[in-house]
Amino acid sequence: MSVVVVGAGIVGLSSACRLAEIGYDVTVVEQAAAPAAMTSHANAGQLLFDRIGALGSPGFLRALPRMLVNADQGVSAAGLGRPRHWPWAVAFLRQCTEVAWRRNTIDLLKIAHLSRNSMHDFMTRHAITFDWRKAGKLILHATEADLSAARRSAEFQGRSGGVHQILTREACLNREPALRKSRRPFVGAI
Repeated sequence: MSVVVVGAGIVGLSSACRLAEIGYDVTVVEQAAAPAAMTSHANAGQLLFDRIGALGSPGFLRALPRMLVNADQGVSAAGLGRPRHWPWAVAFLRQCTEVAWRRNTIDLLKIAHLSRNSMHDFMTRHAITFDWRKAGKLILHATEADLSAARRSAEFQGRSGGVHQILTREACLNREPALRKSRRPFVGAI
């Protein structure tokens, strides 16, 4: 059996390797001059297996007006002027309920943990190393209400295998001294 994998990024190469392991004759096609030269090269470099949550949620809907007027949030409604995008928008809005968010978040955590386990297995089988460290990620919250909502989300995710720590402002400053120079207000972090 033979297969063609389009793209030599992390997903394409991982898929090609696994297909070869199970007996496929694999050809990888890449438009760039080197592997992992495009999206895999320019991503945030984060492997987050526990801090996963579905985008669609009641909180997302409440924050949407504020996000639409703040270009730093990365949310745009420009495409919604096209009628062909309306069915997608309606389907997305249907996922912005508490029940759907919980279901979708649990499913995402399952996929993330499968991905984590597969990565570790792959690295063991192939003795692959890369510049990786488990340093964590601080998600700062400006108000007690925001931190409380994040705490509830973290506790829910924790019941499905997510691993989180809730940190006070002082604990954040001790963990990351560079925050002392920041003008961004925050009361704590996950």
